[in-house]
Amino acid sequence: MKPAWIALFLLALPLSPRAGNPVDAPDLPPAAQAMAVLLSSPTVSAAGAGIEAEEARARRLAAGSHEWTLRLTDQQRRVRGSPDGRYNEWDVGIDRAFRLPGKSDLDRQLGDAGVAGARIARGDALHEAGRGLLASWFEGLRELSTAGQWRRQRDILARQAQAVARRVQLGDAPRLEGLQADAALAQADAQYAQAIGRAQVAAERLRRLYPGLTLPDEVVERPPEPIEGTESEWIQAILEHNHELGVARALSARARVGASRADAERIPDPSLGVRLARERDGEERLVGMTLSIPLPGG
Repeated sequence: MKPAWIALFLLALPLSPRAGNPVDAPDLPPAAQAMAVLLSSPTVSAAGAGIEAEEARARRLAAGSHEWTLRLTDQQRRVRGSPDGRYNEWDVGIDRAFRLPGKSDLDRQLGDAGVAGARIARGDALHEAGRGLLASWFEGLRELSTAGQWRRQRDILARQAQAVARRVQLGDAPRLEGLQADAALAQADAQYAQAIGRAQVAAERLRRLYPGLTLPDEVVERPPEPIEGTESEWIQAILEHNHELGVARALSARARVGASRADAERIPDPSLGVRLARERDGEERLVGMTLSIPLPGG
């Protein structure tokens, strides 16, 4: 692939079938500057924040939602017919619910699916931002090229008007021909001024949307260069790196895992804990383990 088309497709497409390192081209913004501008754009930054949020969510899912529970009990026992009929007693325990192994795996899969989808979404945001950058860049080049063409046309008409004026002065041309040449020159001046205005507006829009990028002083027109790679290779590359399709697949995978996780929740998680108790004013001390298994209803 030729240098200009390499840079173009690195910005316009996620990948090319034979992608290499970015190469700067005269009619494109420097690849390093363009990438820096794209990475700092609001949409790409928001997509990057989405990845961080999904990574935090994945860590939370991997850790689980169950927390340790501390249980304290203070009571007084009364025994009839006993000389010491009152006994102070207490009970302390700590327990926690534990996810079943299948639920832990599904939670990790759910978190991974969210992170994968967020990364694909960031790639899509970068892709769309690159397309917008190219559109603004070539709009500026088009207006700049148009202004250059009108400048050259005005210069030609200025020389023609000067030559016709000399001929009219010598009596070799009618005065009407001189008026026509002056009118054509005035029209070219007006068109050139309008083209300059449009070029300035396009350049200012580019600077506002993509700070750090500036258009060249002039546009050097070059003939189109052929693109390497067969049609089937390009179709395959586009399908493999289609962000919209990737986002849809990621959402579908996440929905499937989420449905499996919701189905697994029909079996409640058991709780395991330890218990320490003091009864009958310390005459009896209890140490044990507790196991709680919720019974699903329905």
